[in-house]
Amino acid sequence: MNPRGWIAIAAGMLIGFAVGSLLAPPYGGVRAAIAGGAAVLLFLRLRHVWRRRRRPPAE
Repeated sequence: MNPRGWIAIAAGMLIGFAVGSLLAPPYGGVRAAIAGGAAVLLFLRLRHVWRRRRRPPAE
Protein backbone atom coordinates (compact mmCIF):
# COMPACT_ATOMS: atom_id res chain seq x y z
CA MET A 1 0.00 0.00 0.00
CA ASN A 2 1.32 3.42 -0.88
CA PRO A 3 1.88 6.15 1.75
CA ARG A 4 -1.35 7.94 0.83
CA GLY A 5 -3.30 4.83 1.83
CA TRP A 6 -1.63 4.73 5.24
CA ILE A 7 -2.32 8.44 5.71
CA ALA A 8 -5.98 7.90 4.80
CA ILE A 9 -6.28 5.05 7.32
CA ALA A 10 -4.64 7.18 10.03
CA ALA A 11 -7.00 10.06 9.24
CA GLY A 12 -10.01 7.74 9.45
CA MET A 13 -8.82 6.45 12.80
CA LEU A 14 -8.23 9.97 14.11
CA ILE A 15 -11.66 11.18 13.04
CA GLY A 16 -13.25 8.03 14.47
CA PHE A 17 -11.43 8.53 17.76
CA ALA A 18 -12.55 12.15 18.02
CA VAL A 19 -16.19 11.39 17.26
CA GLY A 20 -16.24 8.29 19.47
CA SER A 21 -14.69 10.18 22.37
CA LEU A 22 -17.40 12.81 22.19
CA LEU A 23 -20.33 10.41 21.83
CA ALA A 24 -19.32 7.51 24.08
CA PRO A 25 -16.74 8.70 26.61
CA PRO A 26 -15.17 5.64 28.32
CA TYR A 27 -13.96 3.43 25.45
CA GLY A 28 -15.98 4.73 22.52
CA GLY A 29 -12.99 6.55 21.06
CA VAL A 30 -10.87 3.42 20.77
CA ARG A 31 -13.69 1.38 19.24
CA ALA A 32 -14.56 4.15 16.80
CA ALA A 33 -10.90 4.57 15.85
CA ILE A 34 -10.66 0.88 14.98
CA ALA A 35 -13.93 1.06 13.07
CA GLY A 36 -12.84 4.22 11.23
CA GLY A 37 -9.54 2.68 10.17
CA ALA A 38 -11.29 -0.50 9.06
CA ALA A 39 -13.86 1.50 7.09
CA VAL A 40 -11.16 3.43 5.22
CA LEU A 41 -9.23 0.21 4.53
CA LEU A 42 -12.39 -1.45 3.20
CA PHE A 43 -13.14 1.59 1.03
CA LEU A 44 -9.62 1.59 -0.44
CA ARG A 45 -9.79 -2.15 -1.14
CA LEU A 46 -13.21 -1.92 -2.80
CA ARG A 47 -12.09 1.05 -4.89
CA HIS A 48 -9.04 -0.90 -6.04
CA VAL A 49 -11.18 -3.88 -7.06
CA TRP A 50 -13.72 -1.63 -8.79
CA ARG A 51 -11.03 0.14 -10.82
CA ARG A 52 -9.48 -3.15 -11.93
CA ARG A 53 -12.87 -4.48 -12.97
CA ARG A 54 -13.72 -1.41 -15.06
CA ARG A 55 -10.40 -1.34 -16.93
CA PRO A 56 -10.66 -2.70 -20.48
CA PRO A 57 -8.74 -5.93 -21.10
CA ALA A 58 -5.19 -5.54 -22.39
CA GLU A 59 -4.44 -6.92 -25.81
